[in-house]
Amino acid sequence: MSPSFSWLGGLLLVKILATLGPSSSSLEMLRKLFYAGADGFRINMSHASI
Repeated sequence: MSPSFSWLGGLLLVKILATLGPSSSSLEMLRKLFYAGADGFRINMSHASI
């Protein structure tokens, strides 16, 4: 398993993981999260069903 952050040439590289749920289920919100710097997404299914 790789660390969630690492040093590269004196720069701290951080990965941002966004959780998707009822308040972030619209395409507009996904775009906002992506452009804000989210590197990956996880789906919170505790409040919804497939």
